[in-house]
Amino acid sequence: MPINGEHTPLIGGSYGNDAPPWYQFRPSRDDTLFRRILFWPIIILDAVWQVLRTTYINILLIFLPFSLISIGLSWPPMVQFFLSFLAIIPLSSLIEFATEEISMRLGSTLGGLLNACLGNVVEIIVCILFLNANETTLVQAILMGNLLYHTLFGPGCCIFIGGFQNLEQHNYAANTTMSFVMVVATAAMFIPTFINSVVANIDGQKNDLTSLSHGLAVLFLVVYLVYLFFSLRTHVYIFEMEEDDFEEEDYSDEPTNPWYAALILALVISLVAICGKGLVANVDVIVAQTHSSRAFIGFIMLPFLSNTATTITTMVVAFRCKMDLALGVAIGSGLQIVLFVVPLLVLVGWTMSWNLTMDFGSMGGIVLVLSSLLMAHFFGQEKSNYLDGVLCLCLYIVIAASLFVLGADRVV
Repeated sequence: MPINGEHTPLIGGSYGNDAPPWYQFRPSRDDTLFRRILFWPIIILDAVWQVLRTTYINILLIFLPFSLISIGLSWPPMVQFFLSFLAIIPLSSLIEFATEEISMRLGSTLGGLLNACLGNVVEIIVCILFLNANETTLVQAILMGNLLYHTLFGPGCCIFIGGFQNLEQHNYAANTTMSFVMVVATAAMFIPTFINSVVANIDGQKNDLTSLSHGLAVLFLVVYLVYLFFSLRTHVYIFEMEEDDFEEEDYSDEPTNPWYAALILALVISLVAICGKGLVANVDVIVAQTHSSRAFIGFIMLPFLSNTATTITTMVVAFRCKMDLALGVAIGSGLQIVLFVVPLLVLVGWTMSWNLTMDFGSMGGIVLVLSSLLMAHFFGQEKSNYLDGVLCLCLYIVIAASLFVLGADRVV
């Protein structure tokens, strides 16, 4: 989920005193079409440079060509997997920034809808690739791993870092509202897992569970639409931060070109799909060679693909004493997993005959219960401090270590 005002614009910004040598030759909008075509290499170079300078995490883009080459030339599975892993991390960051640039032109309502739809596109692409490879249980692990990330690791990092600037951080109404929705949604999602554990031996239960999952998926999407209407139309004031907390910097003298951003968005999504194949095809080899488990890959490793860039940004925001904004991003991302990504993938699996249900197994049930309890704890109290962050991170490390030592044939 992008955060306005924390980064340089993606396309069309002004360099100020840091302009590269070619910037002085860049044609303006008032130049003739011939001159603009003549200088198209400079335009492209300028656009690419502005993309790369948005965040330091884009340094990892150096792994992208090697990832594509490794997949095309069938390099060793271990090399393919980790090159693809490192390449997708900055690609997910570029998707967020491109989405933000487009949404800035669409206004608050349409921009919010666009962010809601594309905020988790990396998770959706990777999960669809795994579903296509008949890795249903691993997809469930990835979904629960993302939820665990957004309820433990993400908030834990923000609260811990923010605690060095402010000994106590206040929780605002928007975060309290989102956390309550999160508690209700995770509690409802736990029901299929609980039912399956109780009546696992009853004939026909599997078909009933599949039908229940499809019904809950439709219901969750309806709730998500109502939540979007609530947050973007009728109760916008709840989600508006204090003016000082949401202060934006003016980085550009000219308006952003949304067509550049849309082109980059389409290109980056395609690259994520290609690199994702390097992950899907080599999971079993990675598990065997690293002596880890499929549970660790799904719950811990793969959620970092799309969340690393956002977590770094929220940590910077938290360090700047904007804890409400940082936690709002973390909770909002988790909420999108529960109310949008999970039901969407369940329905996609239904249409494509992939048997993806909301029975997330014993570990998934633990994650759902932990998510509900932690959200109720953090935002049931008015303040939080760095000790809360340390405890969250410790619990996340304990879970990660436990999953690492599971048998390689186990997922949940």
